[in-house]
Amino acid sequence: MVSAMKRHWHLFGGERIIGGVAFLCSNRGAPGEVHHLGAGRVVLGEYQRMDRERLDALVTIFRNAGVDCRATDDLMRARWEKLVWNIPFNGLCALLQQSVDLLLTPGPCRQLVRDLMLEVIAAANAQGLLRPIPESYAESMLEFTDTMGDYKPSMQIDRAEGRQLEMASIFGAPLEYGRKQGVAMPRVEMLATLLAQAGS
Repeated sequence: MVSAMKRHWHLFGGERIIGGVAFLCSNRGAPGEVHHLGAGRVVLGEYQRMDRERLDALVTIFRNAGVDCRATDDLMRARWEKLVWNIPFNGLCALLQQSVDLLLTPGPCRQLVRDLMLEVIAAANAQGLLRPIPESYAESMLEFTDTMGDYKPSMQIDRAEGRQLEMASIFGAPLEYGRKQGVAMPRVEMLATLLAQAGS
């Protein structure tokens, strides 16, 4: 997820690329079906800041279609913000085969989710973001998830149904970026190792 743009931007030229991050609750159904279960915000940003008018025009098209869409000046930050949620909840829910609400009862498991989020935030803030992600973002994500009920993230469903997990984008790339900046992510690395073992 973080590295996909960097791998392919040369095919088109970075100045032509607009990336998007979807903050929504959805799962795949039958072929060609996506079940939208909650939330629905889309954030768009330029890979290289070149033409804000082009970006704003695209945001307007989404809004006119009824989609909550916003522009960002820091696409990398938006992608890391999504990873703050994706890494602990996709990872732990897939490993334990439990929905998000079962991870958030007060106690050690909720604290583990918070600690994973803080590791991701630390790695994100070492990447040269325009504005750092505050540690308080973790608490806001916990409170947001408290409203989701028994939601099952996509990776949990993929594992239950025997599909390949998104290990490279959700775990591999963030861990690599953290290592390059000297940021230790021991809990995230352990979770990735356990998921890989569970899927082997």
